[in-house]
Amino acid sequence: MEKDIQLVDQMEAALLSLLSSRKEAIQHYTQQDAFSHMVLSVAHWHADLYWNLCEKSDSEFEEWEEDDCDSQEFIILSDFDELPPVEQLCASLDALNEEEHEGDSIQAVMEWTHSCLAAAFRRPLVMSALAEVMNGKCPDDPARLDQVIQVRDTDHYFEYNFLSVAS
Repeated sequence: MEKDIQLVDQMEAALLSLLSSRKEAIQHYTQQDAFSHMVLSVAHWHADLYWNLCEKSDSEFEEWEEDDCDSQEFIILSDFDELPPVEQLCASLDALNEEEHEGDSIQAVMEWTHSCLAAAFRRPLVMSALAEVMNGKCPDDPARLDQVIQVRDTDHYFEYNFLSVAS
């Protein structure tokens, strides 16, 4: 339980830093009619986290020209390791990757890290920062957050949105 809270705290701090550092780019993409949703995934094998922005099937984004900010590789956590909360989370994910996991399968660890990421997104400070950055594109009702943000395992051990499960 204490380990859960510690990882959720680290993820919350990293998400808040990333939302602040990429605020203008997030607004650029989420305010476009082409915006569909965001997908975040813990890349366990690389001790990293990926955050991508998705277009509606019949649309294309006008890409953000500054900072080499591509919608398909919007945020790769390790690219922001100069931010102290991000550096701390990268170190924790790296340590998790190195641990024996005390008999837990890799699937259990992946499920746990994605569940912690979903829990961090549901925290009030992150919800407030998202609402501010997304200017009305973020649902007021936390139960509907999974319509805009998906926390998914891109290795396909789990075929569901962890935010849906967390609500």
